[in-house]
Amino acid sequence: MALVSYATRNPGKQLPSITGIGAMGWTGDNAQDSELLLALYYSNLLAISRETPPSAFVLAKDGDDITFRANDVVWRLIGDRSVAQERVKDITSGFKTRLGPQGATAREAVALLTDEIEVANITSYLNGLLTRRYGYPEVPETRRKELTDIIRKGFNHGYTAGQMITFVWRAADSAAAWKERNARMGPPEAASASVTTLNGKIDKAIELHHAVPEYEVPRWHSAPLALSSLRRLAADIRRVYNREVIEACAHCDHIGLKEVVHPETESTAMGRCTHAVEIPAQAREEEPNWWDDAPDPADV
Repeated sequence: MALVSYATRNPGKQLPSITGIGAMGWTGDNAQDSELLLALYYSNLLAISRETPPSAFVLAKDGDDITFRANDVVWRLIGDRSVAQERVKDITSGFKTRLGPQGATAREAVALLTDEIEVANITSYLNGLLTRRYGYPEVPETRRKELTDIIRKGFNHGYTAGQMITFVWRAADSAAAWKERNARMGPPEAASASVTTLNGKIDKAIELHHAVPEYEVPRWHSAPLALSSLRRLAADIRRVYNREVIEACAHCDHIGLKEVVHPETESTAMGRCTHAVEIPAQAREEEPNWWDDAPDPADV
């Protein structure tokens, strides 16, 4: 979905290689990006673009075939844009309406992947803030697992991505101020202290129920390219299953199902309603976050 969105917003351009889009890539994990792109390639949904540099190709070990380095390949979608967009509609509809354990598992996978990318995005912002603004090193390797757990704790307590940006900005600023007051503290210690400070600020806000504003990331920060698409998909899924939206919809029953006609057999069955009608504003207040109108990945 993110690849199609990127291609739609950048007509005439090929999909960039993993090495050509920066450290955060599509999902914040280059190894995962490579695995996902190869899966799409072997499913005949992606092809290698002619714009791929020759250096991306190498002779196989037996010398009888040519292979490619997945991270260096420039990709293109197979089929025209309209076909790809129809495929995205089908994918989106499947995530929203698929019934049974398979549907639930697919939606859980979307939620987990979105959470992982959100955590990676906030981690990247903190490291960028330390290196760009303060000239410190990134968070020490020994504390990165702890940092991930702290960021996840903030999200689990309901703080939005914009509020997490606020926490991180304040934590880095406090750690820098502490360094200035302590001559013995060096940049590595300040970078490490930002993790401790972030944990303290989140815990205090949770305990005292402080109001936390939402900040947007600065232009220098490069979020994972798939993040906007995942956010929108997750929001669409939540809307379909939101109790207030179901109660406000005149087309479905109390659990969000309605009668549907199978397009081939013309038989009638119960299917998930997507609430295509406009729902009153008060019934959609669970989606007030600043990223609802975030630009498509192509705008990054």
